[in-house]
Amino acid sequence: QEEDDEEAEEEESNKPIGPVDPAKCTAAGTGVGGGAAGSAVSFVVVTKDSDGRRLPHGGLDIKVRIRAATGGEEHQQEALVKDHGDGTYTVTYAVSKRGDYTISVECSGQPISGSPFPVFFSGSGGIPAGGGTSGFVNGVS
Repeated sequence: QEEDDEEAEEEESNKPIGPVDPAKCTAAGTGVGGGAAGSAVSFVVVTKDSDGRRLPHGGLDIKVRIRAATGGEEHQQEALVKDHGDGTYTVTYAVSKRGDYTISVECSGQPISGSPFPVFFSGSGGIPAGGGTSGFVNGVS
């Protein structure tokens, strides 16, 4: 049994990586878990082929949309996507208000694994209700 597994792995390792399979691409990091409103959060998208192997290059079309899940207004914004040229992309965004949001991540026009991601943002961390006594505003002295 083990010999068969090794042969299968060997054949797969000789197979060229690609093309991208959006359904196999993943996102991980605090940005797909939520955070505090007003603070930037980020996560990493890893692009993979149909065998689940990471693509060794960048240049793919990664689109990210943040949408408020509640409220009368349709709040939608885009995120900053940084291509690292190695099959990974860092996505950074911030929301201004506390609440539930959905993060939609697409690769080449198709949703990646797990997308859309439901996330919750708590009230902004900022200055406590008493006004605070640190003397710092947004951590800048």
